[in-house]
Formats: sequence, C-alpha cells, structure tokens
Amino acid sequence: MTTQKTLNLFYRGLCWLLLFAPLHLTAQDAISITFDPLPDLCIDDTVNCTGTVSYDFQVGVDCPFGQLQVDAFLNIFNDGSLIPIANALSGSYPAYSLSGSYPLGQHSFEVVVDDGCGNIQTAVLPFEVTDCAVSMPVCSIGILVELTLDYETGLETGPQAYLSYQDVLAQPVFDCTPPVTYSINFEGEAVDPAQDSVLLDCDREGTQVLELHAQDALGNSNSCVAFVWVQNNSGYQCEGDFFGINGQVMTEDGEPVAGVPVALSGQASEVHPTNENGAFVLSNAIAGLDYTVTPQYDEAHLNGVSTLDMILISQHILGLQPLDSPYKRIAADTNGSGHISTLDLIQLRRMILGIESTFDNVSSWRFVDAAYVFPNPANPWEAPFPEVININNLGTAVSIGNDFIAIKIGDVNGDAETEL
Repeated sequence: MTTQKTLNLFYRGLCWLLLFAPLHLTAQDAISITFDPLPDLCIDDTVNCTGTVSYDFQVGVDCPFGQLQVDAFLNIFNDGSLIPIANALSGSYPAYSLSGSYPLGQHSFEVVVDDGCGNIQTAVLPFEVTDCAVSMPVCSIGILVELTLDYETGLETGPQAYLSYQDVLAQPVFDCTPPVTYSINFEGEAVDPAQDSVLLDCDREGTQVLELHAQDALGNSNSCVAFVWVQNNSGYQCEGDFFGINGQVMTEDGEPVAGVPVALSGQASEVHPTNENGAFVLSNAIAGLDYTVTPQYDEAHLNGVSTLDMILISQHILGLQPLDSPYKRIAADTNGSGHISTLDLIQLRRMILGIESTFDNVSSWRFVDAAYVFPNPANPWEAPFPEVININNLGTAVSIGNDFIAIKIGDVNGDAETEL
C-alpha cells in the first residue's frame, strides 16, 4: 500500500507539471498586451501647450496563480529616457488606462507586465500631441479712416489711405506653434497670407467690412471681422476727374526742403507745405484754367549763416575763388541788390553779431524754377529769373514736374537745415 500510494502521488505531480509547463516557454506566449493606437491628439491647453491623453490597453496572462504587477513609464519626446508614471495608471485586470497632459510632440508609454510566474512582457504605446488650431484674433471696433492726398504720388488717384492689419488687430494672438502671421482683406475676397494692408480710396467711402486672418507656423488659421468707417474730409474731391499740380522743392545738391509753404493762385487758391520729401500737391485746380505756383519762406534768417560764408564771399569778391554756381551767387546777395559786394558782407556780419535779425529787401529763402536755364550763370541777375511757375490752361491730366531749387540766403557753403 505504501508503494502504491507513492506512485499515485508521483503520477499526479507529473500531470500537474505537464499541465503548466507551457507557461514557462516564453513571456510572449504567457502574457499579452493589446491596445488600439491613438490618432493624433490636439492640444486643449493653449497656455501650457499641452494635450490630454487617455490611452486604454488590455492585459492577458496564462498564469492564474502569480502576483500580477503592471508598471508604466513615459518616454518623453521619444528620447529614450523612461520616467515612472504610476500616478497616471488606472484600472484593474484585465483593462487598464494611462492618462495625463503632455506637451506638443511625439511621445510613448512603455508598459511592463510581470505575471508573478517568472514571465515579463513589455509594450510600447506611441502617441503624438499636435497643434490643430490657432486662437481667434480680436479685431478692433470703431475704426475710422480719413482719406488723404499723397503729396508726392496721389494726384493720379485722388485721396487714399492704407489700412494695415496692425490698425485692426486689437491684441496679438498667442499660439503654441509660432510665429503667428497676419493678413487682411475685404470681406468676400480671396485670402492672401502675404497681404498685410488694404488700400482705401474714393470707391470705399462709407462702411467697409474687413477680415483679419491669423496663421501659425503649421498653417492653422482663424479670423475676425472688423467694420471700418471711411470718410473724406480732406477737402479734395472724390468724384469725377481729378486735377492737380504737384512738384518738389530741393536744394541745388538735391536735398529736399520740408515745410515750405507753396501757394496756388489764379482761378483757384490754396496753400500746402512741402512734406519730408520736399513734395507738394495743390489739388484745387480745375482743368482748362490758369494758375501760378509760388513757394515762399521768410523765417530763421540765420539758418546756415556763419563766418565761413563770409570768408567764401570775400574770396569771391577778391577773385581768389569765385562761387561756382548761380545759386550760390544768389545766396551771397544778402541785400537783394542784384550783385555781390562788400555791402553783403556787412549785412552778414551785422546779423552774426546780432545787430540785425533779417536780411534787407530779400526773404530768408528764395526759390527758382528748377527748369530755368540761366543765360549767364556767372551773372544770374542778367535776366530776371523765375521765382514762380505759371501754368496756363491746365490740361485734362495732372501737372507734374513743377519743381523749384531752394536757396538759403547767406548760406553759400550749403549747410543750412532743410527741415523748416
């Protein structure tokens, strides 16, 4: 009986051994980790630029007697370093989940399962957080645009104004994939990402609806709508054919003179100063009529006047070094006598000493028609030189090229300030 009992125990143990022997062949056969790959996840926190991830997976084991252990790690940006994330793991056998907020980029979880029977299995769960949208820009409200006339090029087109996206954007857009670029267009027009401004003219008077678009580096875009009121209070006509007279005031060296009042007289009148480019526009003219254009400035008489100018004028009078242009010779005639003499030097000296503050019989600046050719440059007073431009029978097109050479009296070396 003892021998038989021993054999029965032996055969029973052998059966159990044969029954569970497959569990120890390979971990792959003993443990399964299954999951469905996640699609790309959009960020939902635009401040921290992170996206919420919830990743489900299932575990299966063939050993029912072991102490099951499931561990999870994060491979941030797939750089190879594994960070334990026990707090991100939830669930119980056989269904588990990994969750959390993660930054833009490609990452992965690594799951490690130990069945307690000597088998260990791992699985990599990849995922990517992407930037799927850009925030809506905020458009300004109550935008008012005044049409004006460009003093240099606007005669052909009439009053205009450019409105840039910066004039419409109330506050910049923060985006997780910079840089954010902006464009602007009229409502209903095709969007051009490179268009940063729109042109408003007479055809746009009244209320205009504009679209402001924001686009990030990935091409995500969003827009807002702005209502703009366009009005023309400039006094320049906005209907019918546009006529006008323009020109430029500059020194003989080609330096523009800004702030010179230029007057239109004749069958219409107005006065406009030259801009920073020395350009002026006189727009009250009507086709077919006659006009006179006259620049005039008589302030700051000491501008550009120094003892060096006295030396140069003295050398000219003595014949040692004659002044080399008719404009310099006109500048040396400080008393307006029509020739250069020691009386001009006395005038300069009295002004430099503060005895006198203005020139005799002549304004501080004189202006000569730039198209005028002096018959005798050595004697610019031989014939009266034109200090106005007369335009007879203004044509159906604008009159351009009405330019003047500006001469600062007393300044023969050309160092006078030209922003008047």
